[in-house]
Amino acid sequence: MYKWIILGHGDFPKGLFSAATDFFGADDSMTALGLGQEENALMYIEKVQTLIGNGTTLLVDFKGGTPYNTAKVLQSQNPTIKLVTGVNMAMLLQIITNPNIDTTQLVDETKNSIMEE
Repeated sequence: MYKWIILGHGDFPKGLFSAATDFFGADDSMTALGLGQEENALMYIEKVQTLIGNGTTLLVDFKGGTPYNTAKVLQSQNPTIKLVTGVNMAMLLQIITNPNIDTTQLVDETKNSIMEE
C-alpha cells in the first residue's frame, strides 16, 4: 500500500513521478498509475484499489476526468482516503522533501509556488 498515488491520463503520472524521483531519489511511499486509452473506468478503479490503504492520498491531474471520478468513488468507500487535484512537480517535491506533510499544508505550499511575473 502506498501513502501517495499519482493518478491521471496516459503517461502523465509516470512521467511526473519519474521526473520528481530523478530529482530527489526514489520514494517508496509514492507510485503513479496512468489511465490508458484502452481502459474503462471499472478497469482503472480495480487497478487503483490494489494500491490504496487507509490514509492514502490520491493526487489527480485535474477535477472531472476519469482518474478524478475514480478517486471520488474510492474515497466514498473509504473516508480515510484523501484527494488532491492539480498534481504538479512542485507538489511532488514538497512531498518528497517533507514526507509527513498533511494535505492542507501541501495544497497551501503548492498554491504559493504558482505565480505570475
